[in-house]
Amino acid sequence: MERVHFDVIVVGAGPAGVTAAAGVARTGASVLLLEAGAYAGAENWSGCVYFAENLVHPDAFGPEAMDGAPFERAVVRRGIGATDGDTMVGMSHQDASTFQHCYTVLRPAFDPWWAERARQLGATVMPGTTVTSLIRRGGRVAGVHTERGPAYADVVFLAEGDASHLVRYEGLERVQSPDFMQGVKVVLNLPASEIDRRFGLAPGEGAAWELMVRNPSLAGRSLHLNMGAFLYTNRDSLSLGYVVPLSNLAKNFKGNHEDLLAWVRTLPGIAEYVEGAEVSAFGTKLIRTGGLTQAPILVEDGLAVGGSACGLGIDIPCPNFTGPASATGLYFAQAFRDMARTGKPPSAANLTALYLDRLRQSRY
Repeated sequence: MERVHFDVIVVGAGPAGVTAAAGVARTGASVLLLEAGAYAGAENWSGCVYFAENLVHPDAFGPEAMDGAPFERAVVRRGIGATDGDTMVGMSHQDASTFQHCYTVLRPAFDPWWAERARQLGATVMPGTTVTSLIRRGGRVAGVHTERGPAYADVVFLAEGDASHLVRYEGLERVQSPDFMQGVKVVLNLPASEIDRRFGLAPGEGAAWELMVRNPSLAGRSLHLNMGAFLYTNRDSLSLGYVVPLSNLAKNFKGNHEDLLAWVRTLPGIAEYVEGAEVSAFGTKLIRTGGLTQAPILVEDGLAVGGSACGLGIDIPCPNFTGPASATGLYFAQAFRDMARTGKPPSAANLTALYLDRLRQSRY
């Protein structure tokens, strides 16, 4: 690294990281955005319905930020239902204004676009750079060690994602075994015109279904999975998958994920939409849950933790994990701006008052 000291270092280029980097860069401060993947989104296999309300905030990328963004479809209809594998009950609502700033996306295509926008705002973006530990000096976080060498900053925003490797390594966990879910997704190719016909959509419009699957049977035995399944429309493909608590999965399902996913394709409310669609990609990811009750330590002197590592998410009536994650990035950027304006240092007390309290008082 030619430059080793920045005003802010952001770890992770997901929704929280890019929002934080953009917001800090807007203040004119120097910000380094580090991403372990070969590019932003390279290792992310979430669904994904992406809530972009915080990305378009004036303190982040701005109201016109979605112009030209590589989303798949703008969501106009969402449905929720419950099934035991044989019958289903559910409902859907269609209204574009209800789902404003809500899009279906493929993260390996969507995330790099935002990282590039952050770079254009002034952030230094370094993909393919793994952070191995935090640097502490005099009782405060002063930077990060990476595989490319150290980098220093007045404050570090740690938004590394669900797996939370650094959170655990640095002793920030408050709960010994926080709750995780296993997410599995497959992308199914289907012509755009056929998607429009099956879901009753106009070109460019998107739909998203979520199902609660309770105590189904498979091969003559009860699975007791109590899992969630989802089906989202992309431009010319469908995202189909499920999420299930790891503890439940280990206890009640001993088969492989391909068998379980093949069974999900047969569920009522899903089978008729995916018939004949061909598999083009398959992936899995961990999803941290538990909310603030299981969140790690979120502030120290010189450090704020955000993004998926906080375990925040809205489940009812429609799942929303990107919104809470990007909110932490927005609130951190606003906190940094306020500290810079008043000359306050990024101490734990100031980060609590200006970042963490914003998060606690938010709808997330």
